[in-house]
Amino acid sequence: MISLSKFSRSKFSPFKLSLPKRFAATAVLLAITSSLAAQQPVQYAVFALDRSGSMSAVRGNGQSRGDVALAIAREDVDFFFQAAPNGRALVLDFSGVDVRELTNGFVDRQDALAALQDRVAPVFGQTPLAHAVCTAVQAFQDEDPNAGPDRRSLFVYSDGDENSSGQDTCRGGRPAALDGTRCPNQPVAGDPFDAGSWQAEVCDIIEAQIEFNVYLFGFFGLAPVDGETFLTAASSFTGGFFQPVDDHDDDWPRSRDWRHRGTGCPDPSGQVPTLLPAGEPRLGQQVSIDLFGTSQRFWNLALGFSDTDFRGASLPLDLGFLGATGCVLRTSMDDILPARFTNTTASYALTLPLDTALDGLEIHMQGLVRTPGQPTGIGYVLSEGLTMRIRP
Repeated sequence: MISLSKFSRSKFSPFKLSLPKRFAATAVLLAITSSLAAQQPVQYAVFALDRSGSMSAVRGNGQSRGDVALAIAREDVDFFFQAAPNGRALVLDFSGVDVRELTNGFVDRQDALAALQDRVAPVFGQTPLAHAVCTAVQAFQDEDPNAGPDRRSLFVYSDGDENSSGQDTCRGGRPAALDGTRCPNQPVAGDPFDAGSWQAEVCDIIEAQIEFNVYLFGFFGLAPVDGETFLTAASSFTGGFFQPVDDHDDDWPRSRDWRHRGTGCPDPSGQVPTLLPAGEPRLGQQVSIDLFGTSQRFWNLALGFSDTDFRGASLPLDLGFLGATGCVLRTSMDDILPARFTNTTASYALTLPLDTALDGLEIHMQGLVRTPGQPTGIGYVLSEGLTMRIRP
């Protein structure tokens, strides 16, 4: 059995400072390395906004889903260009049977934000979701055929399933799956979407091509929201995130200080550990991260400053090659912290330094749950990824 100590900072990590000093040192390193951004491979992003009629629904805070989607998209553009100053972005909207490019191809931050400000269509019609996803994938391929999925991020802001892609469009006219909860080649439990369905066809289009990130708007009660099953599967399949935006959650977009990525892997009893953050990650404030969903009593919280690189290996990293089937590492693990276990929940409290150099810094976290007797090569199972973005 390979011990988790092979991943520990004591052996690998260059960060030997206390946690507050390590945060500050990393902020300085980020400032230095940002000057080298032009030497890094270009990152690409497509921001695709659903402008179908249902996006006009008024949420609990008096704003429409469409208005909140625009606000979130503007923040996402900012986040993207902060992480990739030499990146290029394409903005789309989709409704009825049409998918429109709002930018002149892939553009810089200023032009992407201008498109979101001035060119987005009013809401009307139905949802050509399949056509929009295929258009985005084709745009990535046309712009840079050699870029891999680690350099292509699709962000979709929608409130429902495909229902209007035309027969002559990419993957249009396919029937909806009557059964299935996962993409055909997705290595998770459950039945695949029916062969020939639009869900299965879109899974085929996105596989190994993009990172698919989704904000799904709606009222998340007892019944699944339209599109939830497919969009959850597609985002997890590509290593992206699925983020519900509940109509009764008035905090959006402020609540996006935290972002979940992917899903965890099950412990011996079939339970999947899950992270739940609390508090606003502001300078000088304290936040807490709880882990629940597992009866195992020994866990750690891994913190990293990267979600793309782990000791030279690309993230996310599927640990199946170590025998940990379904477990995916999503943090560089620059520090591993113990946590306190109370009843069925473990928790960790983190105080953020009052240092303006940390404004905008992202910390990537993952729960590591020890599973004695677990038939994996590492003796642990992992939660989903959780990213915290520090603000003033």
